[in-house]
Amino acid sequence: MSRMLIRMSIACVLCVMAIAGVNADNSKPSPILKAMQQEMDRSFTRLGHAEAEPLYYLSYTITQEDRFMIGAQGGALMSENPTRARTLDVDLRVGSPALDNSHEIRGGTAGGPGGGRGGGLGARNVAIPIEDDSDAIRAAIWLQTDRTFKDAQEQLIRVKANQTVKVEEGQKAGDFAASDKVSHIEDPIAMPRFDAGPWRERVKALSKRMQAEPYILSTGAAISITVTSTYIVNSEGSQIQYSTPRVVFQLMVSGIADDGMELSRVEQFFAADPSGLPDDKTLTAAADRLLTEIRALHDAPVVEPYHGPAILLNRAAAVYFHEIFGHRIEGHRQKSEDEGQTFTKKVGQPILPDFISVYDDPTMRQFKGMKLNGYYPLDDEGVASQRVTVVEGGILRNFLMSRAPIAGFDKSNGHGRRQPGNAAVSRQGNLTVESKKTVPFATLRQMLIDECKAQGKPYGLIFDDISGGYTTTQRSGPQAFTVTPLYVKRVYADGRPDEVVRGVNLVGTPLSSFSKILAAGDDPAVFNGSCGAESGWVPVSAISPSLLLGEIEVEKQEKSQDRPPLIPPPNGATTSSDTIFAALQDEIARDKTDLKMGDTAPPYFTELTLDDSDTLRISASFGALTANDQSRSRDLSSDVRVGDYAFDNTNFSQGGGYGMGFMRMRGRSGGSLPVEDNYDAIRRAAWLSCDAAYKQAVEDLAAKKALVQNIGGEETLPDMSKEEPSTHMDEPLAMDLDAGVWT
Repeated sequence: MSRMLIRMSIACVLCVMAIAGVNADNSKPSPILKAMQQEMDRSFTRLGHAEAEPLYYLSYTITQEDRFMIGAQGGALMSENPTRARTLDVDLRVGSPALDNSHEIRGGTAGGPGGGRGGGLGARNVAIPIEDDSDAIRAAIWLQTDRTFKDAQEQLIRVKANQTVKVEEGQKAGDFAASDKVSHIEDPIAMPRFDAGPWRERVKALSKRMQAEPYILSTGAAISITVTSTYIVNSEGSQIQYSTPRVVFQLMVSGIADDGMELSRVEQFFAADPSGLPDDKTLTAAADRLLTEIRALHDAPVVEPYHGPAILLNRAAAVYFHEIFGHRIEGHRQKSEDEGQTFTKKVGQPILPDFISVYDDPTMRQFKGMKLNGYYPLDDEGVASQRVTVVEGGILRNFLMSRAPIAGFDKSNGHGRRQPGNAAVSRQGNLTVESKKTVPFATLRQMLIDECKAQGKPYGLIFDDISGGYTTTQRSGPQAFTVTPLYVKRVYADGRPDEVVRGVNLVGTPLSSFSKILAAGDDPAVFNGSCGAESGWVPVSAISPSLLLGEIEVEKQEKSQDRPPLIPPPNGATTSSDTIFAALQDEIARDKTDLKMGDTAPPYFTELTLDDSDTLRISASFGALTANDQSRSRDLSSDVRVGDYAFDNTNFSQGGGYGMGFMRMRGRSGGSLPVEDNYDAIRRAAWLSCDAAYKQAVEDLAAKKALVQNIGGEETLPDMSKEEPSTHMDEPLAMDLDAGVWT
């Protein structure tokens, strides 16, 4: 028996809450900045003379993010939503710069990250009005300042108690460094005007183009346009107002190998404006290259654990340095008692080969014509960004500093960064690796082969692309790193053709790894991305030439144990005027006969449910709007049952004895769907959902049979009643609401 249910819902959320330098071209402070300054003057005057621990520093940051995104999967539109959000972060300090409420509380979790930054430090990521209503903005700031001041008083008491009961700290630097007053006022940037129509067709066509093999499970293309406007005032007199536009175009293809290993390739293009993105010919070539590479990965052998020589291609080398080196020269890691402090005592000592230098320069907007993600004029603590030479000729010279001082480095160099909602710590911006001795890549490749022969290795590896990785910097774990390659080639010493391989992670320890760098290419390139750490996700760039390492170590990558889909992807069309029902009905009909595994019959019952939601959200606080947006989404879920009505895969507890475990109610799976009525895309989603649900149902049925056999007895009630098919068709509702009335 088969059943389909299409559920359409319209959600409308209406909420009103009573409480909840430079001067570029003679730009003037916006109403937002003026309101912030007015509340700053009032709050700092009053709280700076409080009877309790007085306020000695106060900073307000308002972040406005305007975003427009168009995304497609498998040739169908998935989303097209403009959004605006404003959030407030309050940094508030009581006590003194030597010891304040941000200080790390050792031996517990009350302290914040990075030298105690964050514990009781301030209100985080509070939604505030999206309108330029001075009274409403000031009221929101006032409320959060009051709450934060009270929290800071309590936190400082905890800090002082912790200082009394714990041993003396290794670092005696204070908690906060003063900084010069900054006046940097730029006119806010509006969202770029562009014709969405061609981009809508472009993302659909490119995502469809890459869906060319049965083992490719998902393809996507998307353009995201974001303008982030930052407003900062602080009690030192700084006023900062600037906007950062960022446009990203992304191509993605993912699939599965016969052994269950997940495969993926991604390409991103960055610009400050949609007009700066590549043309159709370049984007199409990039999509075709990703498709070629995913085919090569599907057919590639899995590499066994290996240690020996390797080349990290330029972008891969950039990620490598960002992960295993960059995080270890962030200043706050030299201070926290929880950190491994790899380089804290090595200033003035060699830590890299003498031909390598490293600097971080957030003032760089571009490198060889490519926009850099890590550019910013001022950091999130109101300090002008600066170029910092970290390593010069292999010698460690400096650290990336926020306003949390460390021994020997008592000033910020403009690297205090955070995602809204987090306390700022020292972070990377545009990390750049330079070599004073370089060779062409062809020479570097020959040096790899020569090194293989010298070490008696049959082959070396070239890491072409890396998705990212992670590194352990704290004392509680090993000082090690793991980097995840996406595309790796094996280069044979005997001259055989290069071979694509898969399934490896690059692992090691930093001090050992750095000592293995033998040579650098003359081909520096940029990796743009986002980095997640204690202070959230921040945009970053890393630049490096290709590097030859005399020895690296790779281990087997974790892989899924799921089988590829049991039946091929659907291939057909429909003449029905009801695209949604046709796609779901056609896939259910195919599954009734074709979806089977081993001795297990096809499902005796399948239900597909499509939820189509159109949501309008309007909210206000203190008399001004805090949200006014509309979104559309579709979700698909499947209920697949194997066995029969009397005894199937549902209604049993599995997991532990004595009634412990979890209740299996149905073989279920689901996911997001296109928001347009595209037969191929909807049916493909139904195919994958039913496949996953069927496999789970087969596994559950076997577990249930074993359980019944073990405990004995017979079931007296059927698992499901048999009912006659029914049809109920209402006309879909459309969002018919005058938003202006509610705003």
